[in-house]
Amino acid sequence: MRDFLIQKLWHTVIVVFCVLSLVFVVLHLTGDPVMMLLPPNAGRDEIEALTRTLGLDQPVIVQYGRFLGRVARGDFGDSLQHQQPAMALVVERLPASMLLAVSALALALVVAVPLGIFAASRRGSALDHLAVALAALGQSAPIFWTGLMLMLVGAVILQLFPTSGYGTWRHLVLPALTLASYPMAAIARLVRSGMLEVLDADYVRTARAKGLPERQIVWKHTLRNAALPIVTVIGLQFGLLLGGAIVCEMIFSWPGVGRLMIFAIYNRDFPLVEAAVFVMAMIFILGNVLVDLCYAWLDPRVKLEA
Repeated sequence: MRDFLIQKLWHTVIVVFCVLSLVFVVLHLTGDPVMMLLPPNAGRDEIEALTRTLGLDQPVIVQYGRFLGRVARGDFGDSLQHQQPAMALVVERLPASMLLAVSALALALVVAVPLGIFAASRRGSALDHLAVALAALGQSAPIFWTGLMLMLVGAVILQLFPTSGYGTWRHLVLPALTLASYPMAAIARLVRSGMLEVLDADYVRTARAKGLPERQIVWKHTLRNAALPIVTVIGLQFGLLLGGAIVCEMIFSWPGVGRLMIFAIYNRDFPLVEAAVFVMAMIFILGNVLVDLCYAWLDPRVKLEA
């Protein structure tokens, strides 16, 4: 376990270094943030003064070295637009994004896992065909279209939920349903295919021959042996949910990290974008580590040291 964690920590450092380096290069290719901060009629003296203040008059390699030095100390600098520490702004918005992502993932699991199991248990039935059709629809529909349709039905026609805002469970319903649509479909299809493969195994036929109840065979024996690829997808989907939440947060005006990062990119707020990308990368990496730990719990044959 110790060697596994040390290896993962080393991999985390390398991945974060590569991600932040790529973000630094891409942001500096987008243009000069000074022109976004000053009024259109600003003079040359004002532009040069602000450029020196931000350290943008230095060569790019010098700026990159200073950037890595600050990141090593956990300092991403102050937001150019808000004049506050960039990491503090991201941490302030992080609970809203986590609430949305966790709610969407929980909703996807609650619906997708039983749906996939029932579809596999009744292969070729009407329920099976309906589950496959719904899964295909959920994976093919883009998030922005799903969000607009749910907003039209739930907020405009039925008038049950607000179209935007944050604070109550009613504000969470439509964004969570929108964000859960794709992982719900992907997990349902994976559960169905995994269950179909395991249901034909010899030990399942043996369990049936011994007279074990079908419910016990499906939920205790079959599902656990089909769970490894499902756990992998769940871990990856959580990271993808944070990326998909950017679109969802913009549609429903959800005050999360994604919406904050979109405006930061638009305003060329380099420190704020870098801090937001760092936090999302760390969450994604942590999710992958938890997936590896779940492997060892679900299948004792898996050795973390390997």
